[in-house]
Amino acid sequence: YYVRIAPPDTSDAASPKDGYVPIKNRPPVDSDRLAEAIISPDSLALVRFGLRAADDPRILDTLKAIDARLRCDLPQGPLWYRYTGDGYGEHEDGAPFDGTGQGRPWPLLAGERAHYELAAGRRDRAESLLATLEASAGIGGLLPEQVWDGPDMPQRELRRGAPSGSAMPLVWAHAEHIKLLRSLRDGAVFDLPP
Repeated sequence: YYVRIAPPDTSDAASPKDGYVPIKNRPPVDSDRLAEAIISPDSLALVRFGLRAADDPRILDTLKAIDARLRCDLPQGPLWYRYTGDGYGEHEDGAPFDGTGQGRPWPLLAGERAHYELAAGRRDRAESLLATLEASAGIGGLLPEQVWDGPDMPQRELRRGAPSGSAMPLVWAHAEHIKLLRSLRDGAVFDLPP
């Protein structure tokens, strides 16, 4: 599968999966992660932008790893975390992010995954993920950066599957929503380069 990022000190002769990558939003004593253990949905953009086929074996293997390690099933449907070891989000007790925390699911990534599914010829899955993305919005229809994935914590105003204390609206998520609507209307990935 594709790893998220190579270590900063990797030479051209070394394997990009060897070595450690510092994750800045983790506590200093727990910030280094083995590069080959860090995965993210980012690599699905290789399909979205026409650099790999949706059925490329490396993409399919990466997809399995993404779903095994980053998928979070919530009341509105599946969402994904940004990457393994992400520390950007509220703490386990619901306390706000203070430079470290626990990464939470990003609705935006449902839109990106929907584009992959559309490119793979699975329109029904793309439409289902559109519904998940839209159901992740807060009151008033604003899309959040992240949603809460823990048990309900009314004292902190955190409810499973609802917007967390992260940015809202996240304009990037709204842009992804618009592009997905256009892609579904066209029956093909809208922003695929010529």
